[in-house]
Amino acid sequence: MKLILKWLLSAAALLLVEQGKLNLDAPVQDYVSFPRKPWPVTMRLLLGNQAGIRHYRDNEFDSTRHYANLAQTLEIFARDPLVHEPGTKYLYSTYGFNLAGAVVEKAAGMPYDQWVRERILEPAGLATMQPDHVYRLIPRRARGYRRNSAGLIENCALADTSNKLPGGGWTATAGDLVRFARALMEGKILTQASLNLMWTPGALRDGTPTYYGLGWNVQQENGEFVAQHSGGQQGTNTHLLLLPQRRLAVAVLANLEDSGAQRLAREFVRILTRNP
Repeated sequence: MKLILKWLLSAAALLLVEQGKLNLDAPVQDYVSFPRKPWPVTMRLLLGNQAGIRHYRDNEFDSTRHYANLAQTLEIFARDPLVHEPGTKYLYSTYGFNLAGAVVEKAAGMPYDQWVRERILEPAGLATMQPDHVYRLIPRRARGYRRNSAGLIENCALADTSNKLPGGGWTATAGDLVRFARALMEGKILTQASLNLMWTPGALRDGTPTYYGLGWNVQQENGEFVAQHSGGQQGTNTHLLLLPQRRLAVAVLANLEDSGAQRLAREFVRILTRNP
């Protein structure tokens, strides 16, 4: 199943922070070739969706162009002006995660997907999770669907997701996501200090809360901390929800656009946590 993985990029970045190879508050130009803007752009701002990097425009979401590497995808938006001064607004941006992924590559000294596979996926026991490479033969890769204006199910639009590898365009099973969440909550991937940093709700410079940590939507619900993230692209709708205090994780993956994955995940959590 195809899915969005901004939380995976966050884990990959914080692992480098733990190793002293990455500074969240250093300008991205310390790591990659990227045009300088009127204000500094940092990894902390990118991972918190506060950097001002634009999101998709025109028909970019349905791109069918194949990008051979992550550096090529920066050309899509690198010379565009920032949408706002970093730290002053919240703007969800997959392209911001592209830039963050390029920084991870340089800091790690290897391709982004290789770093993720060797340092996160394999230690967590995720055997099948991988980029949704359009030309690769991937066993049991699900076909994606959507509903048309009449409500009938049809094939989803064509897309080559190589334009957004750090923020999406991967394949996995629901079991893969739960295994990742379990390894994360059990401290097998990051230290507790890194988890606390990743799951601390963000705030703009004026103090306005964003309810977004580093790669996760984070908030208190009914007195309990919740970390979660939705995903949606051609032919898929996903949601991963964690209750770290309970060591509980729920993953819902559907090969149908706008199929209510978040609602289903929250309903499963309600059932699992209700008192008998």
